[in-house]
Amino acid sequence: MRVNQHSDGREREFDTPGALSMTSLLGRGAGQAVANPSCAVLDDAADRRGDYPASIARFDLDAIRTALPVLEHSTYLNTGAAGPLPTYARDAMREQLDAEILRGRVLPDARSVFLASLETLRAEFARRLKAPPHSIAITDTTTHGLNIALWGCLGSGAEEILTTSFEHTASLAPLKAISDLLGAKVIVYQAPPSDFDCDAFMSLATSRTKALVISHVDWTSGLDIPLKQVSTAARERGILTIVDGAQAVGVIDVDIEDLGCDAYAFPGQKWLMGPEGIGGLYIRPASLEHFHLTYAGPLSFERHGGGLQFDLKADCSRFELGTRFRGLAPGMTASLRWLGEHVGVEAAQARLRHLRARLVDRLLDLERSRGICVIAPNARSGLVAIDLPPRLSAPDLSVTLAQRSIFIRAIPGPNLNRIRASTAFFNSEAELDRFVGELDSELRSI
Repeated sequence: MRVNQHSDGREREFDTPGALSMTSLLGRGAGQAVANPSCAVLDDAADRRGDYPASIARFDLDAIRTALPVLEHSTYLNTGAAGPLPTYARDAMREQLDAEILRGRVLPDARSVFLASLETLRAEFARRLKAPPHSIAITDTTTHGLNIALWGCLGSGAEEILTTSFEHTASLAPLKAISDLLGAKVIVYQAPPSDFDCDAFMSLATSRTKALVISHVDWTSGLDIPLKQVSTAARERGILTIVDGAQAVGVIDVDIEDLGCDAYAFPGQKWLMGPEGIGGLYIRPASLEHFHLTYAGPLSFERHGGGLQFDLKADCSRFELGTRFRGLAPGMTASLRWLGEHVGVEAAQARLRHLRARLVDRLLDLERSRGICVIAPNARSGLVAIDLPPRLSAPDLSVTLAQRSIFIRAIPGPNLNRIRASTAFFNSEAELDRFVGELDSELRSI
């Protein structure tokens, strides 16, 4: 597929209204949008191949990459760890810092402005998940959200939690702490490589199973899990579904109410391309009563009547505490609005799928000739996992490629020799080809 790139490598400036100031970008209401300033109509061949839905216009890749300066000097294939930060987010956070330095941090309106920024971000997160805003709590990380849900839903030590062998430490760490402190039993489904059997998973549930913890997308393989099927099966058994959405939000269309899960934690810094230190937790309104407050702060309550007289908030925002760096919410909001207004959510997801398919095709050629193994080639995520032959170390290869400004990730784990590349909408076809070429060169040299 052709992309509109300058042959001499020059970058093009955003056209008006692409060069909106942060004040104008953040000043609009959550439901307002501007037309994508840099769209081109898809070619017929791309439509026939199914690379993009025929109804979606393609964004101008040059204009989008201009807002991501790190791409000027690197092949960035590790959005699954942390996406590149757009200049819009930097400008929003810098604006807040400048205000604090020049005007101070204790002005009469400082707290009301901070709280308003949280509500603006809550609305943006809710729009991305197709959820009501009152079902979203602003958190620090995915791990933070999973801790809120896990500790909040458990009672006695006789309870069980069901999880999988491919969970991230964001889930495993709180599960270990809960097991040690509360005595809860953690049952682990040993998933086959690049596969997931919902019936086999649910067969491990017992009458004592209180909750299950599962990733929407397996971070080690890129496999997307049939979450709606899992949630339905769990609800039929009276089991709560708690989800790590770190590798799904911003990659696939997440209609959270249709999925039916009870809690869904996600980060801001990966596919939503916001700053570190901020994320979200969705709790299904009908399930809120099952998630108790295990720690609290000033933002957990509607009002304080003196002493221990508090009125608990009626919605998911009760899980928020209080003070945080005030630039995070504006920075995250700026990234989300840049994604929605200058990139286009559907177009970005379609291009990501096209790039993933292209990379997989190139890697399958190497699989036949160089002895690698592409894991879950047909997955719907933005992650492409590759098992390497024993003679080429995944951690060493990751370091070698980083020295050449190609950023991927080595996946840790017992008996794993695996690397992972992330395909994002801002990547070019040439960048994928460069990665494959360097990988081929390393394989031939050993």
